[in-house]
Amino acid sequence: MLQTIFKPRHLNLWLFIAVACGIVLASWVNFFWVFLFLALAAVCAVFFFHKKNRFIASDISILFLFVSLGATLASASYQDPEALLERALTYEVAVTSLPQIQGPRHVFTATATACGIRLARPVRVVDYTRSMEFRATYKVLATLRARIYEGNSFYTLWIKSNASPISQPMNVVDRFNQKTALYVLDVFKKNVSEEGYRFLSSVFLGRRELFREGGRIFTDAGIAHLLAISGSNIALTGLVFFFIARMFYMPYRPAIITSLIFIIIYTVISGANLPTVRATLMYSIFTAGFFLQRKINPFNSLGLAGLVCLLLNPASLYDVGFQLSFLSVGSLIAGFKIFPFRATRFAFINGAAYTLFSSVYVSIVILPLVSHYFGRVYCAGILYNVILIPFFSGILIINFLLLIFSPFAPLAQAIGAVLSLLIYVFDILAARLGGLRFSFIDFTFPLWLVTVYYVLLIVFLWYWYRSPRHRQHGL
Repeated sequence: MLQTIFKPRHLNLWLFIAVACGIVLASWVNFFWVFLFLALAAVCAVFFFHKKNRFIASDISILFLFVSLGATLASASYQDPEALLERALTYEVAVTSLPQIQGPRHVFTATATACGIRLARPVRVVDYTRSMEFRATYKVLATLRARIYEGNSFYTLWIKSNASPISQPMNVVDRFNQKTALYVLDVFKKNVSEEGYRFLSSVFLGRRELFREGGRIFTDAGIAHLLAISGSNIALTGLVFFFIARMFYMPYRPAIITSLIFIIIYTVISGANLPTVRATLMYSIFTAGFFLQRKINPFNSLGLAGLVCLLLNPASLYDVGFQLSFLSVGSLIAGFKIFPFRATRFAFINGAAYTLFSSVYVSIVILPLVSHYFGRVYCAGILYNVILIPFFSGILIINFLLLIFSPFAPLAQAIGAVLSLLIYVFDILAARLGGLRFSFIDFTFPLWLVTVYYVLLIVFLWYWYRSPRHRQHGL
C-alpha cells in the first residue's frame, strides 16, 4: 500500500502529514461525528479498492483515512476551557515545575483538570498556600482566569491561602520520577555554583523556571534551542550510558538496551516534553532496527515519532517546541541528503564541518517560524552556534561525570568546581556574542510570508534534488 504514489520508505512521514492536516481541519470545522463517519467510510474504501486491485485509489483512501483520523481525534480531545473561567471549582493539579517563591505566594506550572475537562496545555499556578510540592498531585479549590495577548489566551489558576490542597496517592513510577529528579537537583545544589545549579537544572532537567535571566542571554545569542532537552541531549545521554556499560564489559547488544532504558528514565524525570519524547522515540526506533537487522530510514523514523506524538495528544501540533523540534530534525535529514558531505581524513575538520552545515541547515529552515513566534531574525546565529554548541556539549559530558561520581564527595566537588568555571565562561561568552550589534534584528514574519517562504524553499530543494547536477556538488 502507498507504493504506487509515494515511496514506501517515506510512508510514516506521509501519514504524519495526513494526520496533521486533519488536526488543522478540525480547528476550522469541529464536527466529531462527521469526521468519524468519514474515517469509517475511508476504511471501507481502502478494502474495496484494494480488493479490486485499484491501488492508486486505495492509497488515496489511506491518506484520506488518516486525515479523517486526525480530525476525529482533535475533535474528540477538544474541550472548551471557557466553561471553567471565573468559577471556584475543585481541580486536580499535577505540579510540573519547581515552585518559585514570589512574595507571599508560590508560582509554578501544572496540568489541571476540573469537571471532566483537562486543559490541553500546562497552566501557570499562583499558590498562596505555598504547600504544593514539585512532581506531586493535589485536589484543591481554585479559580481559572484568562489573559488575552496578541489574540491568544493564557490561563492562570489562582489558589487562595485558605484553600486546603489534598495530596493524591502517587504510583511507583511517579514516586521514582520525583525522587530521582530531586536527587539530581540536590547533586547540582551541593557541588556547583548557584549559577551552575540554575544552568544545569535548566538544560539537563528542563527546569527553565530557574534560569530566566540566563534564558534571556541564550535568546539574545540565538541559542535558546539549547535550553530544550531534545535530540542532542538524548543522543549524548545514550552515548554516555552505552560507553559506561561497555566499560563494565557488558556485551554490545545488552549495552544498547541498557542505554535505551536509561534514556527512557531520563525522558521521564526531565518532564517528558515533546522534543524529548520525539528524540526518545527515534532512538528507540533505531535501536529496534538494529536488533531486527533492518536499515532504518530517518524520514520514516521522524514521521513515526511525529505520528505517535499527534495520536497521543493532537493539540501538540500547535506547540512551538514541537514545531521547531521536528523542523530542525527534518532540516538535518534533508540537508545532508540533498547536499551530501564528503568526509576528510581529519576528525577535527569533519566535526567542525558537520557543526557548521548543521547550523546552516537548521537556521535556514526555522528562520521564519522563529521570527513569527518571537519577533526576531538572527543575523549571526549560524556563527554563534558553531562556536557555542561544541562548548555546550563539553559541559554536558562533564555534567554526566558529576552525576556518575556524585557518591564520592571530594571527587564530585572537584568536578563541580571545573563545571562551575566552564559554565561561567560559557555564560559570559554567550552574553558578549548576544550583545554585539546586529546579532539580531526585530522583525516578525506574518503567517502568509511564512507560508510563501516554505513553499519557495520546498520548490527550490525539490528542483535541486531532482536535478542530475546535485550529485556532482557533494560538500
